[in-house]
Amino acid sequence: MKTTNPIITLKNIKHFEAHSRETNCFSATLYVNGKRFGMVDNAGMGGCDNVFPLDGGWSAVKELEKAIKEANPDLNLEIICANLLEEFLVKKDFKRVMKKIAFIKPNEKGIFTMPPRYKPAAAVIAQIKEEAFWAKDVIFLHDLPESEALEVFKNNL
Repeated sequence: MKTTNPIITLKNIKHFEAHSRETNCFSATLYVNGKRFGMVDNAGMGGCDNVFPLDGGWSAVKELEKAIKEANPDLNLEIICANLLEEFLVKKDFKRVMKKIAFIKPNEKGIFTMPPRYKPAAAVIAQIKEEAFWAKDVIFLHDLPESEALEVFKNNL
């Protein structure tokens, strides 16, 4: 019997940073293979995620967990949801940072940004490259394709 890996996605994610203690406090709509499966949430106090399926009750969740385990024994629904939430939060931070001029310095970890008064326009970045002594070896995230800039962002957090 060939098992297919269920494609799990989260939509309508609400993250509550102020309530996140030992785990992320969040709620989201859970989709499996493109169809709405139910809701998932976590109170942020260190407990497991709560899954509320639309149909099938607890047996539907057990079936989903079984399909996940058969496709990849190292995963479960909670790990998948945590990874999807983390990806969502990183992308959210990335979008926030990209509203400023963002760059990385060679041999230094971290994302550096210019004050908000410097808008991330190509002409402004070109002027900084030309006039600022420190800008010689830096990599400006706005000079990269978005997918590459996101990877650089992730690798320098």
